[in-house]
Amino acid sequence: LKPYFSPNTYTFLPFPSAVSENNTVAVFQNNTAITNNIFGSILAVGHYNFSGVAESNQNFTRVQTNRLVTVTQIPSIVNLSLNNQDNGITVEAGTSVNHTGYLLVGSQGNIQLWSNGTLMNNGTSPITNTTFYNSLGHFNITVTYQATQNYSSSMENHTIIIIETTPPNVTGLLPI
Repeated sequence: LKPYFSPNTYTFLPFPSAVSENNTVAVFQNNTAITNNIFGSILAVGHYNFSGVAESNQNFTRVQTNRLVTVTQIPSIVNLSLNNQDNGITVEAGTSVNHTGYLLVGSQGNIQLWSNGTLMNNGTSPITNTTFYNSLGHFNITVTYQATQNYSSSMENHTIIIIETTPPNVTGLLPI
């Protein structure tokens, strides 16, 4: 099998072939003949048996060679940025934060953007959401990608810490 690499995906296109100097050879995938010994489909996750068969004739006996191929899921990769930074951030209360999720490796599909377990956005990469934070606290922001037939699930999360640094304005205090 010869690997075929395309941007952001890693797939294998099998090119099975069999040659005999003395006889005609047929090639099979899971007991199905590959016509003209030409094959070029991308294989989904699973197990495959490729066989080369040279049938018998008056001078030679039948010969069969089998090769088993196992195709496994590829890890997907997502990325999360907060205000264009790939890490957690601390901001002043009353500030808005831009959350952006990216699918870097994976098949076409939706990614999800979450805040403390609540779905903020769902769609194809990239997805964004801008939220105005007025309350103090910690907010867990997560981007997720659900597993598909050929790619595993993945997630990345960062924390937004909302603080108040403006000193209180106190007036009208009298000495005791």
